[in-house]
Amino acid sequence: MLRKLNGLIIKVIAIIGIIISALFTLNGSITMTSSTSGLINSGLNKAASNSGNEGVQTGVQLFQSLGLESLIANQLPKKITLKTSLTKFKQTAQSIQTNHSVTANDFDLKNSTDQEKILNDVLVKLANNEIQENKETFNQIAQYYQLGYYIILFLYLIAIIMVLFGNRGAIIPLLIASVGSYEILKYGSTQAMESLQQTLYSGIKINLGGEFMTSVTIAIIISIGWLFLAKVGSKKKVSSKPAQPHYKHQA
Repeated sequence: MLRKLNGLIIKVIAIIGIIISALFTLNGSITMTSSTSGLINSGLNKAASNSGNEGVQTGVQLFQSLGLESLIANQLPKKITLKTSLTKFKQTAQSIQTNHSVTANDFDLKNSTDQEKILNDVLVKLANNEIQENKETFNQIAQYYQLGYYIILFLYLIAIIMVLFGNRGAIIPLLIASVGSYEILKYGSTQAMESLQQTLYSGIKINLGGEFMTSVTIAIIISIGWLFLAKVGSKKKVSSKPAQPHYKHQA
């Protein structure tokens, strides 16, 4: 009876650990930051160089020589910060699929001041223009993202079910969901940052919150603990089986 109780407690602890790991993975912060003045200046230069129009290029040069871009930037927040998570971005992906647009709430943009509201409106408008111009591409990205999100959820659920049945293999879906999603996110954020730095502004940074590493740490600890305790438990079951009597057959 005591052995069964200990086994139940171990399973409950493992399941709680898996749930905590899943929450950190799904709600970990993904943040993009950029200098407002640097982004405006870079945007003006790229707009001028890509236009191929001498009038536009001259206008931009005049605009910059008069210091007007600095005057505008000084009226706006010094830093642009876009914040999301896997769960929040799933809602954004659904919005892209159904409405072909995003809002300030999708990126945790705050409208505390009139200047912030102006900047956020510009950012949202630029994002929605890009979505409208590339509907099919963004629709496919949204579909793939939602599929990946549900795969992560499914892997965590499989790990919980396998723990309930005392299966040592539960560590496989757990580690794939936690460590795998972190590595994919790290690679994807690096690629996205490099692309944005080339196309928009070299000062753009994308960072993953510490919640993802916490999720990985918890998953590894739970995996090691579960593998060891499940192995010990299986040995005890084997040793506790009564020995079968051996009968000698007389000739």
